[in-house]
Amino acid sequence: MERHRPNHARGQPGHRAAVAIHASRGRVADLGSLGQLRMRFLKSILALFIGASATVGAQKDTSTQKLELEKLLDAALPFAKQMLTNHGEFFPYGATMDPKGKITNVGGYTGEEHPKSTEVIDLLKAAYRRDGETDKIMACALVYDIRTIPPGQAEKTDAVAVDLDHRDGMSVIMIHPYKIRADKKIEFGKTFAMKGKSEIFKSRTKGEQDGKSNGSQPVR
Repeated sequence: MERHRPNHARGQPGHRAAVAIHASRGRVADLGSLGQLRMRFLKSILALFIGASATVGAQKDTSTQKLELEKLLDAALPFAKQMLTNHGEFFPYGATMDPKGKITNVGGYTGEEHPKSTEVIDLLKAAYRRDGETDKIMACALVYDIRTIPPGQAEKTDAVAVDLDHRDGMSVIMIHPYKIRADKKIEFGKTFAMKGKSEIFKSRTKGEQDGKSNGSQPVR
């Protein structure tokens, strides 16, 4: 997968307001509620990972983890569609779920006016790991723009990637191919999934080997 770096010449004022950049260096900013987008067809894809991504001895069973990650996905994904429709791009952002099930949408501010997407991703991951270690969150989502080759195709396409991680072991990456039509409407292709890297809640996934990737191949 190849990450995008947004073209800052398009839609920047609206984008900066949407991600609520108001904090000092290295903070994660609360984006507020973005609403829910029900995507039932994704549930069957996430179901492929029951038993595959969860670790032995997890505090919650895989069905519960799956349901909680679905709720997180539903809350996080609409903002990407909104930004693509309005501006044709977006900076990486995310969402977290606390132990009580409350979902908070977040964005990262590095202190730069035009940060690299990779820097924002690293900032969010670091915040997730820190909050995970102190049990402030039990699940997280990271949303970013990529170029990828969907299964059964030969050419790269734009896609929204959503990394979903649960503290009790489940880790999955949902890939949503898309294209922007001439009328600026977003047309999504067939969603596919990959095993996640389980790199956020490592201390709780003792069965995983450090440095071993789980998700280099799409799941059919």
